[in-house]
Amino acid sequence: MGRRTTVARAVAALALVVVVAACGTTATRATPAAGAIPAADAPSLPAVSVKDVAGGPDVTLTSLVPSDRLLLVWFWAPSCPYCNQDAASVERFAHDHADVVKVVGLGTQDDFGAAKDFVSRHGLTTPEMLWDPTSASWADLGIATQPAAMVFDKSGHLLTGWVGGFDANEVLDLASKV
Repeated sequence: MGRRTTVARAVAALALVVVVAACGTTATRATPAAGAIPAADAPSLPAVSVKDVAGGPDVTLTSLVPSDRLLLVWFWAPSCPYCNQDAASVERFAHDHADVVKVVGLGTQDDFGAAKDFVSRHGLTTPEMLWDPTSASWADLGIATQPAAMVFDKSGHLLTGWVGGFDANEVLDLASKV
């Protein structure tokens, strides 16, 4: 691992700690311009191994990229109030548009038990809900806050992303061009 990668991971980890401390506050949720990319230096999905919250085998993120549609990765944490607020709409979007977009939830922070409780409490069955106990995937992609979302093409290359809620219409527009 190069010095630049080590420094980038350290900065991302520090930012993650700051955000975790602030997630439960009454701060206003930021809504960036549609199409804002959180990590300009993270153009592809990393080959990080993550756990299936439903109890399936561990998978690498790169193995999740479908050959026939886009991949939307929703970044969440069990203790994040905004993630708890958005969970039902993510489930609905994943269910309603499964034919054009594969939705994967990628959680970290807290612990695996809290992740399983989050998935159960919100009835998340359509998006494939995954857990990264090391936060390596978030660091590799430059994710420093949650919720966030990124859209990847059929080759696993980043197309766009958001901090906060994702723009469903933009995701569907991108999917129509695939």
